[in-house]
Amino acid sequence: MAPFCDYLYAMDRAWWRVNIRAVQETFEGHLATILLGCFNVERFVIPERNNSGAGAVELAIQLGAKTIILTGYDMQHTDGKKHWHPDHPEPLKNAGAVCKWPEEFERIKARYPDVKIINSTRETALKMFERIPLEKALNEFY
Repeated sequence: MAPFCDYLYAMDRAWWRVNIRAVQETFEGHLATILLGCFNVERFVIPERNNSGAGAVELAIQLGAKTIILTGYDMQHTDGKKHWHPDHPEPLKNAGAVCKWPEEFERIKARYPDVKIINSTRETALKMFERIPLEKALNEFY
């Protein structure tokens, strides 16, 4: 969806198995994961998180980000959906215990007080970050 990005991060081996070919054909940036020996994807050692969104934030911080704008971080089953996108096809799993995910972001916020994290997600359970509409956040911080 965003081939212009510098990094694509996923921590689910099954996701890589299903998507690696399409990713390699369409994405020119770096591929990143926490998994060992995963399709020649670069492995980063970051604190283990229970969702890939939190892992991606940890990766961005490790790579030197001082301001992070979140989009698509609803962290809840908005309108009964398990993701901001359609459900994953089999054999992939869909989000289950999303009610626990905000805890990860509380830990990130406490661990990195000097990193500015802005939440530009339309509907979100993450209440610990400043909320700024995406267009305004991009104009102000990018």
